[in-house]
Amino acid sequence: MSLFKARDWWSTSVGEEEEFDQGCLCVANVDNSSDELDKIVIGSYHGIVRIFNPKPTKTDEGWSGFRPGDVLLESPLGHPVLQIEAGKFVSGSDKLHLAILHPRKLSVYNVAAMSGAVEHGTQYQMALAYEHKLQRTAYNFCFGHFGQVKGKGFICVQSMDGTVSIFEQESFPLHPVPSGSPVARPDSVAAQTGQLRDRVIVMATGVLQVPSIGSSH
Repeated sequence: MSLFKARDWWSTSVGEEEEFDQGCLCVANVDNSSDELDKIVIGSYHGIVRIFNPKPTKTDEGWSGFRPGDVLLESPLGHPVLQIEAGKFVSGSDKLHLAILHPRKLSVYNVAAMSGAVEHGTQYQMALAYEHKLQRTAYNFCFGHFGQVKGKGFICVQSMDGTVSIFEQESFPLHPVPSGSPVARPDSVAAQTGQLRDRVIVMATGVLQVPSIGSSH
């Protein structure tokens, strides 16, 4: 018999008739707050990004659950969100930023709290740091310290046709690399650790490819 039980700590319904995918959620201290508390970031195919900061309190009947103040930000971006991740994606900064993948562009945002901007307290804003236009329709992405470069999050985007493009933060992407697969696969791009760290692994027609990635930095 297990000593652990799962209990409903906090939950909420998101949007009305919106659609989401498995890559449309991430958990991180995206506003780089000093308390280092993680927030829940959700993006939908309708192009809406929401950031939640759950703070339920214990009551006699259990946890208090969702409250309107748990919503830090709700921002319409105008394009479907395919995937969203947090990492060190801006050169010269150790802060976390949000990378958001749309069908035809990759956008990186800074999330910050603006104290005193509104009467009721703190207002949160997403400011665009940079974006890359994509020549091919995107499918998914991963990120990591490719090319053995430490302290930077490089992004590897896989297109619907299986082509892989690597973005060194604000720099233009390296030459696109065909993965050998005619269509993208959910498991075709993954950042690895251990002996395969700093490489990108591509699953193409059942073949495991481990390309070596160099860096000009």
